[in-house]
Amino acid sequence: MEVSTPESMKLWERGRKLGAGGYGFVCLAHPLAGHPLFLPDSSLQIVMAVKSAKYTSSSSLIRERNLFKKFKDCPHIIRYLGCDCTYEEDERFRNIFMQYAAGGSLHDRIKSAASRGTRISEIEAREVTECVLHGLRFIHSKGYVHCDIKTDNILIVKGKAKIGDLGLTIKPGKYPGKIIGTRNYMAPESFKSGDYTSKADIWGLGCCLFEMITGVKIWRHMKEDEIHKIIERSRMSDKAQLFWRKCMVEDPEQRWDAELLLQHPFIVDHPPSPLSTGKQVCKIMPTSSTTVCQYKAEEA
Repeated sequence: MEVSTPESMKLWERGRKLGAGGYGFVCLAHPLAGHPLFLPDSSLQIVMAVKSAKYTSSSSLIRERNLFKKFKDCPHIIRYLGCDCTYEEDERFRNIFMQYAAGGSLHDRIKSAASRGTRISEIEAREVTECVLHGLRFIHSKGYVHCDIKTDNILIVKGKAKIGDLGLTIKPGKYPGKIIGTRNYMAPESFKSGDYTSKADIWGLGCCLFEMITGVKIWRHMKEDEIHKIIERSRMSDKAQLFWRKCMVEDPEQRWDAELLLQHPFIVDHPPSPLSTGKQVCKIMPTSSTTVCQYKAEEA
């Protein structure tokens, strides 16, 4: 049973819109006095992201909220902060609150570098890739496939990459034959027959890595010699190339999984970098739950 809380909007205010889609829209949200995340010192105030949808068409939001709860123990997935319902301009909305990625998306990061005539360094690309792999390993260990790994859905929080947007996350075989996701990052088996396993996410990660290092999106129609020229121009290292090719194997049975890729020399054979300092690794079988201050004005 859900408890409607039309007064809950008084505890937070909606900021500028960050994006919109079939699910609804995403805005910044600012906690107000009385909210569990409100800090008296305004200079330290927390900013959240709130994803909202009309109450009558918010089933996908409920599903995404439940997935965020399932994955809350992994520091490499955007953190869920709570949920509520509000009345705004005589319309009822369901809202879920998430950690705000002040660093934007990986897509933004690549675009920003390109505007300056540069590319993301291979060191940074490796750091991002490692974080995403930890997040994928956790999602896959829970029996799910993200289904939409792309640069827009990899978010930067305090210099660390985190997986966001669980709107298309499913269990393998949930929608046989149905094609979901973003075509340019879609694995061959998904694009051709709507087949989604954990290996589909690895293909998407490979596309992201190629884009980070080369500054070029890899298109489905590209031929091997064209790809080779792009790699040569980018000066991608041998380790990075070998890792990337393990992600892009046509046969999903032969494509490496997240566990194996985390042991690849591209990931493990490198000197410590500032980005690695104090890094967290999520445990596949956590022995204790993570304490998170949650704002929850409705019960599912």
